[in-house]
Amino acid sequence: MAGAVLNDKPATAARAATQARPSRTRKQHRENTSYGLQSQWQCLPDRTLLNFDRKGWVLTTGLLQQQQLQRVQACVEQVVQERKLDSLRHRVRVLCPGHKSQPGSITSAEQAQELIQQHGSSQLGFLQFFNLHRTQTIIAELVRSQQLAATAAQLLGVKKLRLYQDCVFLKEPGFAETNWHSDLRMAPLDCNAFVTAWVPLRPVSGAQGDSGLLFAEGSHRDFALPFWHDLRDRDLADRQYKLQDTGGRSWWSQCIVHLATWTSF
Repeated sequence: MAGAVLNDKPATAARAATQARPSRTRKQHRENTSYGLQSQWQCLPDRTLLNFDRKGWVLTTGLLQQQQLQRVQACVEQVVQERKLDSLRHRVRVLCPGHKSQPGSITSAEQAQELIQQHGSSQLGFLQFFNLHRTQTIIAELVRSQQLAATAAQLLGVKKLRLYQDCVFLKEPGFAETNWHSDLRMAPLDCNAFVTAWVPLRPVSGAQGDSGLLFAEGSHRDFALPFWHDLRDRDLADRQYKLQDTGGRSWWSQCIVHLATWTSF
């Protein structure tokens, strides 16, 4: 899972993974990647690359046009309306693994939410809609766009990328907090070079009740944390991380620990 997101408007997250590569310096990488992506799109400053390496996440601006995002938002809202029940059935399978009800027998959103409330291992924190790029041209244009690919390649220090998936996260008013977690351990890939592009489809204030992502900066380097500790209901105070809230378009390592707070009505 890429973490919970936004309030009553969805967001998309595209994930890219790469194969292992020989170690190279950033200077060598830039000298050897003067292919079309690098020459056509924005070259990230050294400060951004350094922050990504040290903190595990960065904000970017100017990569996407507002008109493009408006088309994406309209498409996503239509898909969410059409597939919301299927998404709730998916959450029932995840959160109620021991319950006897078959997902196909769930015929309404109210029925699914009642099952999760009564039998779920945790509260409903978000809904997910996977791989819309396979059926929606507008989403495919976004997640396969060269400007996103160029940014991901620079952050990972590679020439070639593979798209793992896109996923729309919907966090509605009244949904619960998502606990601290990292995503890479839940991806079926033997790969460390893995980055997520996080694209909110509406402004997120980060204020209480308006859920954005909260990152524990530098936690992508803390291999002992998920190995020795259960992150559920943990405040991370003993790790002395700087906790950074962001509502903007961000890129983050799949190893960074993050959460999304609850949303108010």
